[in-house]
Amino acid sequence: MSLLKMLFPLSRPSWTPVSKEDWLLSKRHSNEGISLLRVRRLPPEFSFRAFGHRLSVTWNYQQRACDGAPAEDEMEFMRRFEERVAAGVEGHAAALLALVFTEPGFRQFEYYCPSKPGFLKLLNRVPQEDLPYPITIAHEKDPNGIFYHSYAEALLGAP
Repeated sequence: MSLLKMLFPLSRPSWTPVSKEDWLLSKRHSNEGISLLRVRRLPPEFSFRAFGHRLSVTWNYQQRACDGAPAEDEMEFMRRFEERVAAGVEGHAAALLALVFTEPGFRQFEYYCPSKPGFLKLLNRVPQEDLPYPITIAHEKDPNGIFYHSYAEALLGAP
């Protein structure tokens, strides 16, 4: 069973690039393989009310290693995707990547944004590869950041 199954002010600020210190990593081993959770330390001025839409971008692995993790080529493909989305979406302060789940079989990126159409418009402008990105997108309203806090509080402590 996967980890997912188990369990700013109103004006848009300019954000600085993310460093490794901005993220916490949690790792879990199971019979299915290794599960990783990256949780971003959100800036104190971040407002879930202003960024009240959560978009889950799920990448289903096309090539897997024997442990269920993505193959090296696919890891590089996902790395480029994440960097391009960060430049195209976060670079315009249109969304913030808050959580990343890496599970056997898929990786899920959790973005918070002010509007779904605005996020999708910028996502569609992200440079493409020769092959289409193997992603699906789901949307939920989350103006209190309940999904984020349900994972982050265990790693970061209560805000």
